Amino acid sequence: MSGVVGAVGGPKAAACGRVRVAPGGGERAVSGGTSPSLVNTTNVADPPSDGAVAVSGAVPEETYDFASLRRERYVLQETARSLLPRHRVAGCLWHVSGVSAVVEVMYSKVCERARYRSLMTCGSVWACPVCAARITEKRAEELRAALAKNTELGGSAGFATFTVSHKHEDSLQTVLEGFLASFRYLTSKPSYKRLRARWGVRGSVRVLEVTYGRNGWHVHAHVLFFFEGKHDAGDVVGFEAELFPLWESAAARHSLTMSRERGVQVVLAYGTVEDYVAKYGHGPRWEVPREMTKGHIKRGRSVDGLKHLTPWEMLAFAAAGDVRCGARFRECVEHFDGKAQLGWSPGLRASLGLDGDPPESDHALATAGEKDDDPAGEIQRDHWPSVRVNGGRARLLQLVEEDGGDFGRAAAFVAARVAARPAVARRNLDLLPPEIAAALPAMHAEQTARNCWRGAAPSLSAGEV
Repeated sequence: MSGVVGAVGGPKAAACGRVRVAPGGGERAVSGGTSPSLVNTTNVADPPSDGAVAVSGAVPEETYDFASLRRERYVLQETARSLLPRHRVAGCLWHVSGVSAVVEVMYSKVCERARYRSLMTCGSVWACPVCAARITEKRAEELRAALAKNTELGGSAGFATFTVSHKHEDSLQTVLEGFLASFRYLTSKPSYKRLRARWGVRGSVRVLEVTYGRNGWHVHAHVLFFFEGKHDAGDVVGFEAELFPLWESAAARHSLTMSRERGVQVVLAYGTVEDYVAKYGHGPRWEVPREMTKGHIKRGRSVDGLKHLTPWEMLAFAAAGDVRCGARFRECVEHFDGKAQLGWSPGLRASLGLDGDPPESDHALATAGEKDDDPAGEIQRDHWPSVRVNGGRARLLQLVEEDGGDFGRAAAFVAARVAARPAVARRNLDLLPPEIAAALPAMHAEQTARNCWRGAAPSLSAGEV
């Protein structure tokens, strides 16, 4: 299907950073509601006449309701659990925390969303698609407030992308360590600080991101510069021209090179740019591309016709049996785990009147509920193992949401699961929505055709990861 039909949801949906899907229609996320989804997206936003670039106007060509999006996240999380059995993601929303006797199910009437409490939570934006979605939603809310306040103070924003050249044989550790060391050196240079002062930069927000393609690991950063004054598209071209030699010399200090065309790119940002800045990574088919908070949740881009896979795309292909993608995902988590995906420059939050400096940790955001969360029901601890398998976690929350917080059907679902006591988990691929599972082979064939791997192409296995 093509085009987008009007979404529904109103103030309640907007307050929770998402918009519900109208039957037969499309969906447009309001704040940070991007979820790992296997939906192809197309950016249909047109830039304004002044040359500025829209950064949040991407609308899905096809969309699925929130229940399907969450179902996909849980499937990807279970795939990550099987790939990383010793990582904390293996227990995330899977094991009951502490000595709690029950698993609580909470429901927000404002957001019309249900969630679990009393389960272990990993809080990893690099390894866990469930926690990543929640964390980036909250980060996007903060960026929205920051941009609104900066605009209120008469300022503007510039969106910059920093990259370095890389080769297929370069290890992720080498590229990542060199990139981060170069960026630290750049921001510590007196010449960089003088540049910021000259241009009236109030502060910045940096997001770290990675993809994998024919030329190996592509580590890059997006930086949102908050200017104190108003700048137009022509101004930011000048800012980019002054910024590039500083970045080039900082990278050269760590034996890294870049092209003038791609080393630094700066565009004038307008509108709800935080949706573009708060991205977390890329995914095989994502709801809405977000360059900042949701970076690693969006779909990988094509550079010179060569497909770049995001960590979540690798995880989705791993769910379908691609062993090599599973290995790449493990490697990514090994080197990125513990590193901040999004960081604020010192003093920026305080200057914009935002609470919390430094901001809350990823784990705190992952475990935080909505302000109006109320208990909907509970599951006995010894019943939970029967409920959680074979897509049960997502299905139970969907039942609670469909019934407006009533736990009647959910309780019957728990009783049926306990009575049946499913002992053997189904394959992750079988748990995906049918339309998603059917699309994966074609997506994998596209990736293989683009020769992303330089060598024997990996194949999809019918077995479980």
